[in-house]
Amino acid sequence: MSPVPPGDEAPAVVVPTKPAHWERLVTGRPPQHAGRIQLLILAIVAAMAHVPGWSALAMSLGLVLTLLVAIWAPGRVAYAWVAAAQLVQLQLGASALSYAATAGAVALALGTTRAVRALTTVVSASQQATLRQYGARDELARRSKAEHEELSGQVAYWSSHDRLTQLLNRTAVNQHLAAVAATGAPCGILVVSLAGFSAVNEALGADVGDECLAALAARLHSRARDTDLVGRLGGDEFAIVLPGLTAEHAGMVAQRLLTVLGDPFTVGPHTVLLHARSGLALNDGSFSGGPSDLVRQASMASRSARIGAEAAVFSAATQAEQQAAVSLEADLHRALERDEFFLLYQPLVSTTTGQIESLEALVRWQHPERGLVPPDQFIGAAERTGQIVGIGIRVLEMAVAQLKAWTNGLGSSLTVAVNVSARQLSEPDFVEKVQSVIWAAGVDPHRVILELTESMLVEDSEVAIAASWRLRSLGFRLALDDFGTGYSSLARLGELPLDELKIDKSFVDRLGVGPTDSTALVTAAIAMGHGLGLTVVAEGVETHSQAAHLTSLSCDLLQGYWLGRPQTVEALTPQFGQNLVAQAGIPAPREDSVDAAPAGLHVPQLVPDSARR
Repeated sequence: MSPVPPGDEAPAVVVPTKPAHWERLVTGRPPQHAGRIQLLILAIVAAMAHVPGWSALAMSLGLVLTLLVAIWAPGRVAYAWVAAAQLVQLQLGASALSYAATAGAVALALGTTRAVRALTTVVSASQQATLRQYGARDELARRSKAEHEELSGQVAYWSSHDRLTQLLNRTAVNQHLAAVAATGAPCGILVVSLAGFSAVNEALGADVGDECLAALAARLHSRARDTDLVGRLGGDEFAIVLPGLTAEHAGMVAQRLLTVLGDPFTVGPHTVLLHARSGLALNDGSFSGGPSDLVRQASMASRSARIGAEAAVFSAATQAEQQAAVSLEADLHRALERDEFFLLYQPLVSTTTGQIESLEALVRWQHPERGLVPPDQFIGAAERTGQIVGIGIRVLEMAVAQLKAWTNGLGSSLTVAVNVSARQLSEPDFVEKVQSVIWAAGVDPHRVILELTESMLVEDSEVAIAASWRLRSLGFRLALDDFGTGYSSLARLGELPLDELKIDKSFVDRLGVGPTDSTALVTAAIAMGHGLGLTVVAEGVETHSQAAHLTSLSCDLLQGYWLGRPQTVEALTPQFGQNLVAQAGIPAPREDSVDAAPAGLHVPQLVPDSARR
């Protein structure tokens, strides 16, 4: 929609003229006749005053004829008639003195007439100027009123519309929902939110992103029914109000509207494919909340939906889940201030010596009311809220402090690995923060391993590679975690200054397991890592056969529950220097391995080898 058009231009003001009565009487004729008429009228008056008796009547008739001649005859003929009239006047007995008096009266009358006419012209000009001033003032007032009305219309329009897409904004959507609810008819609202849209703005620029949003708005509007209303709630979130929608037809209607996202958007030389989540909330007449509550429910449902899948319908379970997530995020913020996080350490054991060569620091959260919160319940929330940045630095501080204590007590060359999130790596001052932590602890950075995930490198490779080279230049060692799950290319892998390659648990689980056997893939990964000069670590080792198989494939380090669970410092310290992998063969798991885990920590049960085959 376009803004309110300006009003039509006002016509030019025509100031009416109204000459004085005398001017209309004397000069309201063609200019060439005015002098003659004045002269003859005065001559008639003078003649009647000086010519006695019946002669005055005859003379008057002659002068009237002269007046008609003066009006319609050419100038010379008219003035000849005037002269003749004067001669007739003398012949009828007028004396020279009376003739002179008549001529003087005529001259005086003519002078007076000219003076009155000049004065009338001045007065008329003054009146016209005054009228023009009044007219200009009226025109200015009229234009000011028109401009005010136009501006008021534009303000009213943009107060209810989004400037970029020209769709209705959140306020107008709520008002429309309230109007539909007041009729008592069923109503639904579909909220569509774009996933990963910030990457479009960062990669192609905000202008391209804005054009994509405007194009999406046009597509949604084209698919909507005449009774539907499409609005933009803000950012990359859109809403479609669907009057008359019931639960029976909700899925079908939502699917029809969302088909517009199947085709990519072309903006200049760029082709952009948008990915969206969608959520539905319904008001079947029993809904007791307001319009904003219905919009909020649809937004909550969209956040719980999968990208590109059918619209998720809001339910009580969705609301409870979202409320729990909000509460958890608030508690997470306070947890860092109250120092509620602690570390457990999982050993990485050498297949050659059987001893612990490195430890991975794993963060845990001891909530004062919830108890021990599993990492998979709060790490995602910390990533979303950005609190992972502060938590990551705190984990690094605790890990290097413990490494310093182990070094002073054992004098070993032990290394500690700390996970680095994508959010941390994207921070402009991340490298400086890590460096300051190491300097403050007085630890050799070469004994600190920073683990990067492969999926993180795929999503933001340029930033990750730049930061990794800066960290490597400071002496830190780098490991690529979860290798095989992020689909990164070998060329990209060769660009990283890596020291370790960690094979993901999903490959270790399938070693020697029927048709899904991953032995060939693991063998290739180990060979590639060694070819690049990297230490290869196998994650998720949980059985005797897995450990034996990996040892036979020349894997350098093993990590998993079978060799050691995440443990406290007190439980782990006595194991240093011991051969955890027996020389005569790899022993079976200890019966007390589950009981050795810290209280409250969730420990999955080990699966016997026989069950895996």
